[in-house]
Amino acid sequence: MNWKQILFVTSFFSIFSVVPSQAATIGALVDGQITSLSVKEGDKVNKGQALLSIDSRALQASLAQIKAKLRLAESELKDAKVDFEAEKALFDQNATAKRRYEASLLFKDRATAKVDALRAELNEVQAKLAYYEIVSPVDGVVTKLWVQLGDTVFHENMKMIEIEAKP
Repeated sequence: MNWKQILFVTSFFSIFSVVPSQAATIGALVDGQITSLSVKEGDKVNKGQALLSIDSRALQASLAQIKAKLRLAESELKDAKVDFEAEKALFDQNATAKRRYEASLLFKDRATAKVDALRAELNEVQAKLAYYEIVSPVDGVVTKLWVQLGDTVFHENMKMIEIEAKP
């Protein structure tokens, strides 16, 4: 038998374009248990739409403590200001020692600093509360869920949801 090698050459021509897809992989910046999950794979989502919530009760308790400490510090500051004004009036009339005047000023300044520090702490905790509500950063379709309701998430490099962005 004599086999001949036959080479077939075919050609075709087509026009197509490739549109790169962009996917947003969503993780958490905080630890906690997922308390709500409002999407599933295949769902269309809009930018800003709620995807899931993480239990924030511990942070909310801290927020309540800071608010209480701030109220106390503000009342202490108010008292320190009254004392300072009284000492200042007496000092201006040469009716009290400079040391008492300076001590009341120092007390007022410390009370002011305490209020400022607590306000900063309050702002920080309020800002962190936003991290417990995960929203979509893009319009698109949920392509992958790595978590389910009740799972505990850890903030470092833990993937939760992937969304393919609409072009």
